[in-house]
Amino acid sequence: MANPEEIAPEDIALLKLLKKEVGEHPVDIAEFMKKCLAYKGEESKPKVKDEPSKHTKYRDPPRISNFSGNNTKGETSYELWRYEVTGLMADKLYDQENINYAVRRSLKGDAGMVAMHLGAKASIPDILHKLDSIYGAVEKKEDLLAQFYRARQDDTETVTKWSCRLENIIGRAVDRGLVQQKERNGMLHSMLWTGLKTELKDISGHKFDTIKDFDELRVVLRQIETDHEERKLSSHKPQPAKATAISDTSIQESQMNKFEGLINQLTTRMDRWETDFRGRGSIRGRGYRNNRGYFNRNQGQYNRGGGHVQQQGYHESSTPQATLTSNYQHQEEKKCFRCGLPGHY
Repeated sequence: MANPEEIAPEDIALLKLLKKEVGEHPVDIAEFMKKCLAYKGEESKPKVKDEPSKHTKYRDPPRISNFSGNNTKGETSYELWRYEVTGLMADKLYDQENINYAVRRSLKGDAGMVAMHLGAKASIPDILHKLDSIYGAVEKKEDLLAQFYRARQDDTETVTKWSCRLENIIGRAVDRGLVQQKERNGMLHSMLWTGLKTELKDISGHKFDTIKDFDELRVVLRQIETDHEERKLSSHKPQPAKATAISDTSIQESQMNKFEGLINQLTTRMDRWETDFRGRGSIRGRGYRNNRGYFNRNQGQYNRGGGHVQQQGYHESSTPQATLTSNYQHQEEKKCFRCGLPGHY
C-alpha cells in the first residue's frame, strides 16, 4: 500500500471527489477513470490544420484546341493537339471524366468520327492509339534523319524560324525513339550553324566554336543577324520616291541633251559638206562635172549625168552659176526635222 505521505494533496482531493460523485464501488470508479483518460487524451492531441491537397481538382472541364484532321484554318496540328492531351493527363488537375469530355468535344470532322466509332466509353489511351495510326508521323528513321541533316536555311528565313524548323524535325525523331534526349542538344547545336546562310556563317564561326549550348548559340546568332541586316539597310538605303522621280527626270534630260548635241554635230558637218560641194562647182567653171552632171562652157550646155552633148547655141543665162541654181531648184530643199527651217537637218 502506498505511503500516505507520498500522495499529493491534489490527488487526495481528487479521490474525495470521485468518492462523492461515483461512489465507493470499484467498477464504477474504473469506468469513470477510463472516460476521464480518454477525454484527456483527445485534448492532449495537437490540432492539425487541414492542409490543401497537392493537386487541386477543377470541376469544370478543360479547353483543348480543336482538331479535325482536314487542315482547316484556325485548327491546330495533330502534334500540338496530342501534346495538350498528354499534358492534361500528366498534370492531374482535372478528373478523368472531365478530360474525357474535353477530348471528345475537341475532336471534329473525320477525327471526331474516328473517336465516335470507338464508343462513348473509350479511354484516352485508346483514342490516342487510334489517332496515331491515322495522323501520326510515319517517316522512316533514315528519311527523318536525312531530312534533318539536309536541312538548310532559306534565303528569306530568319534564324528564329530556321531553328524552330530544326527543333520540329528532331522532336519527331525523339518522340519516335530514333534519337535519345541526351543527343538532342549536340545535334541541334551542330546543324543550327552548319545550315546557316553563307553570309551569316562566315561571320559567326568563332561563336560556334566557343558556345556549346544550342539555345545560347541561337540567341547570339539572332543578334548577329540583326546587326547584319541593319548594316545592309544603312549601306543600301533607298532614296525617297520624290527624289527618285527627280533623278529619273534629270537622267532623261541629260540623255536628250546628249542626243541633241549629236544631231547638231551631224547637221553642222552636212552643212559644211554642202557648202564645200557648191564651192567646188562654182570655182571649176569650165568642164564642171560631178555626179549630178557636168557643164561644158564651150558648148553652152549643161548635161545632167553625162552622155552625148548636142550642139546648141550659147545663151546668156547658161552660166555655171545660173545652171547650178536651176539644177538645185528641181531638188526638194531639205528642212530640219525639229525646227522646220531649211539649211540643216
